[in-house]
Amino acid sequence: MLKHSLFAKSFATIVASLSLWVAVLYLSSVPFVNELSFNIEEKAGRTILENVFQLVKQGEQDLRSWEQLAMKARKRELRNITQVAAGYIKALQKDVASGMLTRDQAQQQALRHIRSFQYGNSDYVWVSNYDSVLISHPDPQLFNKDFSRVRDIDDKLIVPPMVAGARKHGEGFHTYNWHRLGDSKAIEKLTYYRDLPDWQWVIGTGVYTDDIVEEVARRKQQFIENLRNHLRHTPVATTGYIYIFDSNMNMIIHPNANIENTNVEKLLNPVTRQSIAQELIAAANNSNNELHYKWDKPSDPGHYIYDKISWIKYFPPFDWYIVSSVYTEELERGGKALTQRLLLLSLAGLVLSIGIAWIFVRAFITPIRRLATTAESISQGDLSHKTSLNRQDELGTLGEAFNVMVDKLKDQIDLLEHRVAERTVELTNWVTQLENRNREIAIFNSMSEWLLACRNETEAYSVLEQATRKLFPGQGGQILMLANDGQSLAIVRSWNMDRPAKGENLEFDDCLALRRGSMHWTEHPGQGLDCRHLPEDLKAAYLCVPITASGDIMGVLHIEFTAPEKLQTHKSTRDFKRFAGSLAEQVALTITNLRLREQLQQQSIRDPLTNLYNRRYLEESLPREEQRARRTGSSVAVIMLDVDHFKQVNDKYGHITGDELLKQLGILLQQNTRGEDIACRYGGEEFILILPNTSLSDARKRAEAIRSLVEAQIRVQKNDRAMDITISAGVAAFPENAQSLEAVLQAADSALYQAKEQGRNRVVTASLEA
Repeated sequence: MLKHSLFAKSFATIVASLSLWVAVLYLSSVPFVNELSFNIEEKAGRTILENVFQLVKQGEQDLRSWEQLAMKARKRELRNITQVAAGYIKALQKDVASGMLTRDQAQQQALRHIRSFQYGNSDYVWVSNYDSVLISHPDPQLFNKDFSRVRDIDDKLIVPPMVAGARKHGEGFHTYNWHRLGDSKAIEKLTYYRDLPDWQWVIGTGVYTDDIVEEVARRKQQFIENLRNHLRHTPVATTGYIYIFDSNMNMIIHPNANIENTNVEKLLNPVTRQSIAQELIAAANNSNNELHYKWDKPSDPGHYIYDKISWIKYFPPFDWYIVSSVYTEELERGGKALTQRLLLLSLAGLVLSIGIAWIFVRAFITPIRRLATTAESISQGDLSHKTSLNRQDELGTLGEAFNVMVDKLKDQIDLLEHRVAERTVELTNWVTQLENRNREIAIFNSMSEWLLACRNETEAYSVLEQATRKLFPGQGGQILMLANDGQSLAIVRSWNMDRPAKGENLEFDDCLALRRGSMHWTEHPGQGLDCRHLPEDLKAAYLCVPITASGDIMGVLHIEFTAPEKLQTHKSTRDFKRFAGSLAEQVALTITNLRLREQLQQQSIRDPLTNLYNRRYLEESLPREEQRARRTGSSVAVIMLDVDHFKQVNDKYGHITGDELLKQLGILLQQNTRGEDIACRYGGEEFILILPNTSLSDARKRAEAIRSLVEAQIRVQKNDRAMDITISAGVAAFPENAQSLEAVLQAADSALYQAKEQGRNRVVTASLEA
């Protein structure tokens, strides 16, 4: 009865459990697998879209960079050509000054020469007087013409702005629309002009930018063609693809040649009957950038019954909408395949598990029944009954052990009560020891947490003191740390001491623990060699533990035990030393981390060469100083310094001498700035001073003083070569020059540029119009 009942229950339970487990596993896995597969495919589609978007972004940046470089090259060319013409005029002015020519002769000769000079694609040099009259121009219709009121096709004055800019700034660039020589079509022209104040002339030359525009357009078209070839080899899922159209719904790139380069505005969504392109544009502004709709397939054209999903990103510089499109069923295909395989594996595993369970239960129940029969006899008081399991497995071992157990059961019953009593006493002692150990662990854990929260060494010393008081209640102690000179000890904490400290600083050799480099324990002072930092009449046992990190001594932890009679056992002494050693290790680690944190903080904001603040600290300080100035209504001045001819120093004397020069300049700036000032190395040989509560005039005085000190004190010399060092400076202030410190910095930079242009070794104040 037992056999059939236990077998049926066990087998039925196992089968039911396996079936339930397989069902739960399958039902819980299928949605997760489908969702996970769909999300992976969707993420892949979005990733491809993002990669294409970044590719387009990089292409646009390359085009813009090329255009900027081309324009800078044109500006350099115009400046050089004008410099040649201006040089010719200055040579004639020297002839006038020497008496070789009259002023009128020199001017006529200069105008004839310039009017006949042409270069490039019908480009030329022109001259205007201060009244905007073209006194030299190769076009006979424009020669000696008054341009004071002449405007281009955009209604912009042409010559007067250049005359005004030349007289105010000395030179500059001006853009307007004009026609080439011999042509009537107006195109954009970039002109460089320069002031010749001795004759009250403005000389200039320009270049037409249509070739740059055409080259940009050609490069963009080449980029589109390369992108088209790339996208044709970039599938999304199985049949998905990437296409691009603009806001006018012109298809730029599409794998279908019938749609590419056409307007798709009239291509409708079969469900909403709205323009599918307009719906894609609207979806680009949604939070998820996606659109779900019905569409047909290449294998089933004209039947718009298939679910499709598109992800859209808008690229404003090109006015492009980039779309990644794929059929929804392709995103779900992987999940369905995995679900089918999971079902087959689950069913096969269930059948196999049921068969194994049947064999196992049958083999397991028979010997258990025999053990149950024996146990029933023993429970009735028959201790002579034995089981007869002759098996070479665990059940056979269980039967033998069962027989031995029966043999010893009677003897064990006699000893049980005695052992229970002894065990109770032991458990009581263990509980007491465990409580003490838990209290000690709690103290160490609390100390570790507080040490991690410490912001400075003073807090760490306080935490160590509190932990020591709790571990050794009523005992005295001190914390002594190595002073900055590395030879003396400073008492940073002292508690429960019945005497004053020997002094603020103690000699390093006064402590035997520091001499030996290991823990020093004395239970009976006066009977051997004692530390000299203790009084001669000390009676208490004491322990000195070096505070070390990576082999370097940082200080010492000193504890006095005023009741040495409690330390008679080896165990108490050992625990005492262990606790003190752990305390010293914790504080050493914490102090090391705090000092390392402070060192890293300084390194992150300091320039390693000059020890001035670096550019990162400057960028962090500008918003703070601006907010403070706005709040208090005060001014903030900026001085931008630059070493004159610094490249010559490196070339003639070497980079080591150049670095030494920068170090000297850093020391000079630190010595001549206030505590609230911010002295930074901006980069290379450029330095910036931020001066809170300083007006523009006071800042100029400060800059002039620093310039004079550099000129008088700093000099580089190597062997028999020497060079005097000077600096140029630009000065600006908030809010006199600009309404933000970022703009003030730019104004100071422009002023520094003017100081360089005016001959260096000078201070220039930014114009109030900057």
